[in-house]
Parts: sequence; structure tokens; C-alpha cells
Amino acid sequence: MKARLWHEHAREIAPKPPKLRTLTDLRGLRPREADRANQELRRWMSGQRFDWPQQQRVHTLLSDCAEDNEILGHGAKEIFAVDATNGVGKSTMVREWAMARYKETVGAAIKSREIPTWQPSPGIYAYHVPVVWVNLSSAASIKEFNTSILKYLDYPVEGTIRSMNLRVSDAIDNHGIRLLVIDDAHLLNTRPTQGRDVLDHIKHINTELGERDGTMVLVGAGLADHPLLKDPQIRCRLRYHRVTPMAIDTVAERSEWQDFLFRVEKRFLPYLPRSKPGLLAGQHAPHIWRRTQGFVGDAVELVRLAARRGVEDESWTITRTHLEDVELKVRAETHARAAARSREQSGKRPSPARESYSR
Repeated sequence: MKARLWHEHAREIAPKPPKLRTLTDLRGLRPREADRANQELRRWMSGQRFDWPQQQRVHTLLSDCAEDNEILGHGAKEIFAVDATNGVGKSTMVREWAMARYKETVGAAIKSREIPTWQPSPGIYAYHVPVVWVNLSSAASIKEFNTSILKYLDYPVEGTIRSMNLRVSDAIDNHGIRLLVIDDAHLLNTRPTQGRDVLDHIKHINTELGERDGTMVLVGAGLADHPLLKDPQIRCRLRYHRVTPMAIDTVAERSEWQDFLFRVEKRFLPYLPRSKPGLLAGQHAPHIWRRTQGFVGDAVELVRLAARRGVEDESWTITRTHLEDVELKVRAETHARAAARSREQSGKRPSPARESYSR
């Protein structure tokens, strides 16, 4: 990731929803017209994102932390860590929040294709880069960590670690960096030979950010047991939140699951004119959960691909067969099979026992 690409992504405008057609209109389309309409619908559906309770919670907590850091005294500030198993969508939810914060910070400059500029000091002009997003590589050392930041800003990455440290500190000043997101933070090299130095460097960068009222966000898998979060100094300044897939064990959890699917069906089902309200949030809700184990990204993908099959066979709805025919990612399929085997071995019926919910 580089600052220019981040700016381009921030400027992207969501595609407009396709034209709604009645069943009569759809049946009257010529083959080429139908193909174009179907392709437009596929592209639009593929770009849709849906809020869910834990995402909203994370966004609120991140904003609270960043805003507190802006008004607290200068120096090392609080760090926010988002922890989750792979596939839950932790990076996506943090990215959406960071993107919104970037657009809010640069204001009208988002309209320009060029990265905004500002004056860090009289007579000095530089790119204004309030958000830096770092994707770490495996066993990332201090040098690799610094390299990721400097490459994001198109800085040279040669030199000693000390010179690179100074370059990073200068960059925080020169570009107005107020948010540093470290994705895959669990990949930091914390082995005995370099671990202490790496942890000390993270704390140093947090202090540099804090002197400018900035915030560091860590995103990773298994962070709760990672040496990074066990460091005493980091723990003193740490706000931690773990994200889990949506569950359906309680009435409240099933209600949240239904509400999520209701938002999905409210957006998608108008393009399937033979479908009825409650198809996803009621009739198919238990089955969608069993196929996806509450991973919202997998759930949206399952519905989207099932909807595609309903368009292709001109049934204009989503059936149980459509849902069964979709082959999800390996992780989703593996988890679903493991859950099914566990239910069979325990002799329990699928939870919840009912095959549909009512709204």
C-alpha cells in the first residue's frame, strides 16, 4: 500500500444501484439486454458492504480512542488493538473506519486526484498524509517495519536502522501523520534475538505519534497471546477489542443475526421479484448461519452467489437448493463440515432447532 493508492481508494464512488425491473420486464428483455442487466447487477452486488453490530462497536471504540488521544497531553498515547481469527473481517472494518477518518481530515481535497498538500512549517510544502496503513510481512524486523512506512510515503529505504528511524520520525512531522494502522501486527518479529528491540521500537513510534496527538492501531490474529500485547509498557496504554463471528445461541444473538440478514435482503431482494420479505431473515436464516458459522463476509458471499443462480435460472428468488449449490471458501466449508460432524456425534439437532425464524 502507498499513500497515492490509499488516496485513490478513498476517492472511489460506490456504483449506483441497477434499475429495478418487474418480473414482466425481466421476461421481456432480449438476450443481450438480459446479459447486460445481469452483469450490471453482479458488479453492483459484489461491491456491497453491510454493517453489523461488532463492526459498529469497533468503529465507535476506535473513534473514542483517537479523539481522546487528540485532547490528552502530549507524549505516548493509548494504542488500540483489534484482535480476531482470520476471516472475521477485522482488517476490513478498521480500513473502513480509517478511510472515513482520512476523508474527514483532508476535507474538500478528496475531490482532487492528487494527494493533498499542506505546510508543516512556514515556506515548507509537503504531501498531507494523515493516515498510514502498513501491511507487515512475515517476521517483520525493525528495518522491515520502517521500510513499510517509508515506502508508503515514497521515501528512500536505504541506510542504517538509526537513519531510517530518524526518517520515520521526520515523516510523521512533515506529512501530518495522525493515524498509523499496523495490519497483521502478529507478524512482527518478537523472537528472543530481536524481540525486545522490535517491541521497544513500536513503543518509540507510538511516542513519536503521541507527541503529535496521533494514534497507533494494531490489527492481527491471536494478539491476546502475542508478546506484543504482553509487554508491560504497551499493556499500560492498551485498549483491546476482540471480534468474533456472529452467534445464534441466545434470543438476542438470533435477533442480531436476523437484523443483519434483513439489511441484506432489503438491498438485494428487490432485484429478485419472486422473492418475499423474510426470505433471508426468516426462512433461510438458520441455514445461512450453518453454512457460514456467523462469518458475515461469507454470509454476504453466500447470498450474493445464490442470488446469481436465481437470476441465471430465471426463478427470480433464492431457494435452499441455490444456497446449497454455492461453494464457499475453504475455511468456511471446513468450519461448516466440522460443525456438522460435531452435531452428529453429539446427537444434537442444529441450533436453533426451528428451520426458520419469524420476524
